[in-house]
Amino acid sequence: DMACAFGSLGRLHSIDHSELSLNWTYKTDRSRKGAFFKEPPLIFNNIAIIGDGSGLLHVVDLKTGEMIAEYDLLNPISEPPVYSDGYVYVVDYSNHRIKKYTRELAYIRSFGSNGTGASQLKNPRGVAIDKDGTIYVADYSNYRIVKFSASGEGEVFIGTTGITGAGPDSLGNVYDVA
Repeated sequence: DMACAFGSLGRLHSIDHSELSLNWTYKTDRSRKGAFFKEPPLIFNNIAIIGDGSGLLHVVDLKTGEMIAEYDLLNPISEPPVYSDGYVYVVDYSNHRIKKYTRELAYIRSFGSNGTGASQLKNPRGVAIDKDGTIYVADYSNYRIVKFSASGEGEVFIGTTGITGAGPDSLGNVYDVA
């Protein structure tokens, strides 16, 4: 029985919890500024995908601890990637969008751009995908949740752009969706 643990020093560990032993440790390149893990890995098909604060997306074989691939997304990865129906979704907080990739991490498209319009985002934080493929985004600095169709059409799902507080339809900063 294997489990994974991650640490702020840029390490991902495989632990055999039946024997309480360490199987392997994967380390990031600490020479890159911000190369540490802040969020848990996405795990599926015996691989772990984990982003670091330097903008690298690491793909690690869970059996061996070896790097399968590494992708430089050019901006810090502040939220864990999400896997749904064969696709990987990555929050690009600094560029105000959600990036969609194949399970092999080939880029497909982005959702959102900087702004306050229905299909625009301002510092997205979390992403969730329902069984129909609708994408829900925690639009942090616009104080709302935006939903995107698979074709990329966006609409405000909950909240009022730019309005924060305790009144009806006022969300404040939205950190995540599930």
